[in-house]
Amino acid sequence: MNITTIKPMKTKGQIRMNEKFAQDYDALYLKGSMIKFGLRSVEVDVFLNEELDEHTIELSQDIMEELMLPDFASYNIKVENKEIIIGPFIGILLGTKKHALNRRRRTLSSYVKYYEKTKGAIVGFTMNDLDRDSLTVNGIIYNPKTKVWERHKLPYPSSVLKRGFVSKENRQYMYSIYGNKYFNYKPIDKWEMHDRLSQFEEVAPYLPDADLYKDLESLLAFIKKYQDIYVKPIGGNQGKGIYNILKNNDQILIMTREDGENIKIVCESDEELKKFAEENLRLGNYIMQKTLDLTINNRIIDFRIGLDRDNKGSWKHNMFITRVGGDESIVSNAATSGGYVQMPDEALKELYQLSGEEVESYQTKLLEIAYAIGEKLDLTGIPLGKIALDLCIDQHFNIYLIEVNNRLPDDNLMRTLGNKEKFFEIKQENIMYAKGLAGFSQEDENFIQIEKPIVNKQLNKRIRIRLGKKRRSSFMKTMKQYIQEANLNVTLRTTKYDLIVSNIKSLKDKENILNYISKETKKINTALLVEDVPPRKPKKRENKAVLKKEEAIEKIKTKEKEILQLKKENEELKDRIKELEKNTSLKLRSPLRKISNLLKR
Repeated sequence: MNITTIKPMKTKGQIRMNEKFAQDYDALYLKGSMIKFGLRSVEVDVFLNEELDEHTIELSQDIMEELMLPDFASYNIKVENKEIIIGPFIGILLGTKKHALNRRRRTLSSYVKYYEKTKGAIVGFTMNDLDRDSLTVNGIIYNPKTKVWERHKLPYPSSVLKRGFVSKENRQYMYSIYGNKYFNYKPIDKWEMHDRLSQFEEVAPYLPDADLYKDLESLLAFIKKYQDIYVKPIGGNQGKGIYNILKNNDQILIMTREDGENIKIVCESDEELKKFAEENLRLGNYIMQKTLDLTINNRIIDFRIGLDRDNKGSWKHNMFITRVGGDESIVSNAATSGGYVQMPDEALKELYQLSGEEVESYQTKLLEIAYAIGEKLDLTGIPLGKIALDLCIDQHFNIYLIEVNNRLPDDNLMRTLGNKEKFFEIKQENIMYAKGLAGFSQEDENFIQIEKPIVNKQLNKRIRIRLGKKRRSSFMKTMKQYIQEANLNVTLRTTKYDLIVSNIKSLKDKENILNYISKETKKINTALLVEDVPPRKPKKRENKAVLKKEEAIEKIKTKEKEILQLKKENEELKDRIKELEKNTSLKLRSPLRKISNLLKR
């Protein structure tokens, strides 16, 4: 691993480098170029300086400030199309409103666990943090030196990973800026997913027969055709709002699950079914699907395969588990049905009673189908970066696709099997894909780091500590005790989501507090997240009496200016009349004298 140091310099508009460095980075003949960080580019003059060694470059402080380049991160550097690029600069979009960043800041911590493998700048933000005029974002960026998230004003990042709800208008805006460097572009509902995949003969055989719920007639026709169907919300997840509807002679049985309990509804007539549909099913928002016989020992079983793109953009499965539904539940989702998860080889052997060779064969087949579906899905629209597929094996050992989720696939399932590291490895895979979209490869081990900047930074006096509700009160007691023992004159308080330390007097006090927080984090084994918050600018209090006085003075000044202007115009008119009296005939002198006398009055 090669590390190059950037030294800030006062000389404006320049970058200086050793000839060997320039040759290695294809910059030997550059004279005037652009230097880029995120979506911001700045003009720069390039100079060779043999007094520098090949692991040192000098960059003007004014350029660093114009690029808004944080000095605490480590970066890759490259020259592409004669432009010098510093990165990667990755954005994680957590939703629309600013309070979404407060609620979901802990989500960010999982993406920086392996920061040393990623490097670069990683910023969390919401749509309301964007300034669309200046193309800047007021987000929170990870500081790897202090392991703290700091709020900074930055340029737009180079690529964006979406992990929150974004409206159609906002996602279209993001796509206009980023194109395919923004993922996942939008959630694809169950019906649209079925429609996209059913056109491919390679994957169509794995799709259960399905139709969109349009009205009562379409529901009755589908029940009549299959006798046993599932009705699911097209945009739902976690197994909620799902109904298993069966025709039993003259009755129609409806089974669902609410509040952890299996619920059964009996409809004696079409009118009762109509009433149920009107109360529970919205037209166009539900998909009807032929029921597959997936029950083994009164439990529904499916196989969750999580596909994530790697740094080069290829699909890679990072999750492959079996979800076993609760006893007689109509869904396999463990959280909803009261079931559990299991490794696929164990489930195939124990639940399906397959031999070792058959287990291997079915595992391979399930993965092959998952990859085929991912590749075909790429052909149907804007590429995705992360999907989760639910596949199943019926009692005749046929494989089917139940659904594909690209909204917010749950990466926590591996934790339930005791594999906690896999959760973070999946997050790292997503960040590495974003790094690839930003233009930097996984193999690049040439890093740059920035020396202490010339300009001293202002002390940020507040620290937010994001903790779960259960942890917050005990941590608050521990912090109070530490503050008393360390004799620190700071303020400690809690909010709905955070514990806040404010009125920090010095950098040393701040450093001591952060070190203590870091140490306590390891003890309580939680995803603690700290945000460095810059001081707020005090609001000016407006005195109404003072304002009225100032307004009156301003009006008087305006009137005085108008009077002076009129006097000036009057004097000019008098001078003009005198000139006319000298140059006009006797017939005109008399009226002019009258006008002159009037003006004198």
